[in-house]
Amino acid sequence: MRTLTLTIMVVALVGLFAASAGADFPGTRVMGMGFARVGVADGSGAFLDNPAGLPRIHTFGMRLSPWPIRASANMSVDSDVDRYSILGSARNSASTQGFGAGYWRSESANWEVDYYGAGYGAELGLFGLTGGVSAVWQDMTYTGIMPDQNGLNDDFTIVNAGLMKQFAGPLSTWRAGLLARDLTDELGNGVIFDVGASVRLPTGLLLAADINDIADEIDTSLNIGAEWPLPMTAF
Repeated sequence: MRTLTLTIMVVALVGLFAASAGADFPGTRVMGMGFARVGVADGSGAFLDNPAGLPRIHTFGMRLSPWPIRASANMSVDSDVDRYSILGSARNSASTQGFGAGYWRSESANWEVDYYGAGYGAELGLFGLTGGVSAVWQDMTYTGIMPDQNGLNDDFTIVNAGLMKQFAGPLSTWRAGLLARDLTDELGNGVIFDVGASVRLPTGLLLAADINDIADEIDTSLNIGAEWPLPMTAF
């Protein structure tokens, strides 16, 4: 039996992730989930979504190593901005620690940006919590805006930290997460706090919701998404 995963963006109000977390193109799944990610963080981009989710990433199929891996390649091409990304996350078989890394790039007629990111997460041994940290380095070059700006660079490194709690109910699995973005205030907006929760139902349906920037340092937003794996007959 094969499955096709259908990701539905229910609501996406002002997705702040691209601008303030230093990640311009986190991946198609997060975009399809309406950027509801903090309480999910179980895929290839978990180190970006919430590094505390790394020990609990969801894997499937054959396990060829003691570290089950999720990986993805994403591409978005249009007339204004082209985006590409390669993301990967892995955990140990005991689900007590995990790590992730990735590269993504955005380019337009006026600028080119390269991002490099990595993260680590582990069990904390306290109330079943997991925690994690991640870092994203941005290398941006302006081209074609104004003659005196051509070749200028805008480089910085952002550090994020997260917490997550996962617990199983009688018919579903719940997750709750907290993400603190830009701990060193590289962007000058203060530390941004996001909270999120998700529930996976017996049918496989995943529901998730985030509140971004709960302290309203820039602008508070609500993101809601759903994902449903559809069974398909194997050929």
